[in-house]
Amino acid sequence: MNTVHARRWLEAAAACDPEGFYAGPLALVAALAPVPCFWEGAVSGGSPFALRLLPSPDAALPEERAAAAAAVLGLSALPARLDASWDARAALWSARKAPGGAARPFNAAAFPEPVGSALARFHALCPVASARASGAEWTLALARPLAWPLFLRCDLSAAFQPRASQLSLLLRDARVTALDFDGEALWARFF
Repeated sequence: MNTVHARRWLEAAAACDPEGFYAGPLALVAALAPVPCFWEGAVSGGSPFALRLLPSPDAALPEERAAAAAAVLGLSALPARLDASWDARAALWSARKAPGGAARPFNAAAFPEPVGSALARFHALCPVASARASGAEWTLALARPLAWPLFLRCDLSAAFQPRASQLSLLLRDARVTALDFDGEALWARFF
């Protein structure tokens, strides 16, 4: 998403969730607005009010913009690979350095059961280009972006079913690019 789309997506999320607070992500977008930036969003299957909105890691941020973004997140400096999530109910950021690990070709057998079997079935329907793992956390980058309505037909989307209708309203045109597991919840990344 470009900056305009990111802001509109957050405004739509706020309109669909009148009890939620979206000022934090909107402030992050505003802090980086003058810099041409591609944004990636993510929604959590574990918490109906958690979201991530991340600028592309290759965005060349001027020092003052990086400082402004760090201030919005409550950090002293902006890490090179940022992973920040927003809790719209608590109005709090949770920021950390994104897990590393080299991207490798996907192999379902590398995951413990029953996760490995579920990922193998998902891979048969939606090819996974690469996998990155660090401890209990992992990321699967899809070979081709998958339209949100098609993603909801997959078994892995079960984590998102309790709020599928609300998410479908917000993500009707979104394309799922990757799945992240943070050790507790599954996240769907999209643009």
